[in-house]
Amino acid sequence: MRKIIVCVLILSLLLSGCGSWMNGEYYSVTPHTNPDNQGAEDISSVSNYADICNVLENMVRGAVEGRIISVAAHTGNRLAVNMNQAIHYIKSAFPLGAYAVEDISYEIGTSRGVSAVAITITYNHNRNALHKIRQVADMGTAEQLISAALNSCDGSLVLYVDDYKATDCRQFVLDYALDNPDQVMEVPQLTETHYPESGRKRVIEFQFTYQSRRDSLLNMQSYVQPVFSSASLYVSGESEQATKFEMLYSFLMQRSSYRQESSMTPAYSLLRHGVGDSKAFASVYAAMCRQANLDCRVIFGTRNGEPWYWNIIRQDGDFYHLDLLHSYAQDAFQLRSDSRMDDYVWDYSAYPACITEPETHEEDPYDQTDPTEPEVSTEPSEPTEPSEPTEPSEPTEPSTEPTESTEPAAPTTEPTDPTQSSEETPE
Repeated sequence: MRKIIVCVLILSLLLSGCGSWMNGEYYSVTPHTNPDNQGAEDISSVSNYADICNVLENMVRGAVEGRIISVAAHTGNRLAVNMNQAIHYIKSAFPLGAYAVEDISYEIGTSRGVSAVAITITYNHNRNALHKIRQVADMGTAEQLISAALNSCDGSLVLYVDDYKATDCRQFVLDYALDNPDQVMEVPQLTETHYPESGRKRVIEFQFTYQSRRDSLLNMQSYVQPVFSSASLYVSGESEQATKFEMLYSFLMQRSSYRQESSMTPAYSLLRHGVGDSKAFASVYAAMCRQANLDCRVIFGTRNGEPWYWNIIRQDGDFYHLDLLHSYAQDAFQLRSDSRMDDYVWDYSAYPACITEPETHEEDPYDQTDPTEPEVSTEPSEPTEPSEPTEPSEPTEPSTEPTESTEPAAPTTEPTDPTQSSEETPE
């Protein structure tokens, strides 16, 4: 097939009326290409290895499949060596060539003692795919385009990076999804391929594989994003940070009777179906806070030895822990300092210290109970109904029944079991 293409190119010379290859007259002929093919300009002649590389680079940039060039100051053997070296460079070191070129072939002829070459290139990707490659200066700009691709639920992205520096793109995708649950409905599996695998300049092909269809993900976005907007509007009239944090907690936690369960579409499952794990709660709450201009971070660690997510908020200059699921179990908005996080472990160097004791937690029952279990009442209601509290006030029989007057006195002042020991001491 490639030889046929070359023959067609040579035949075009014979039919063009511009002279004849075999008769010793040679003119450079460029096959018809679209007007927007950059780098497809006519090349009349090349004189060295660098010129040949330049011709091949321009052909690849314009997705040009065939071209005939005249070659000056080359002997036959030297020309073949230069052509082979240039082809190897294009296919292995030139980023666009390493990405797009399947094969390059050539045939050498002569014209009045001057060598000429007919070049044919076959591609792994069509011209439209090559034109969609986005050129960026560095990986910082690349991350911006990756974010946009995640927001649009795109399946692929191809970038030409001028100044590549090693970057953990997989971790970037995970972090971006955690910070933007209103945009990323599902964390895709990322496949990252570099062309070439080394060098400052390279083409990087990203493939994003989702379990859900793109139209389904976009429909999930259309449901979730108005909820986040409503949360921001819900606290827009408040000025106190403490009030905003608690209002957003109420906005989220009172939406549904939640069931703790993991989902591959965390924000949508949480807000639409009331299904989510600690990661979903922490991520969604943090995003709602940030959209309301509140400082809220997602923390990863363990609780009772199990992987767990919660938040650290900055309220009036001080940092506090907030575990939404713990607060939900207690049916109360509960902030805590580091000293109250005995059953939690996290990277203390990665997050701000929470050293201030929140005022609202001075009588927090969590202090005496296991944070992994809902606090169970220890019969505090019994002291509120003391046995016959009015009898001691009767002045008629203070000395005949001394034992009865001592029994109700203890329950009125002590709410728990220690009251029994105070009853026994008089005896």
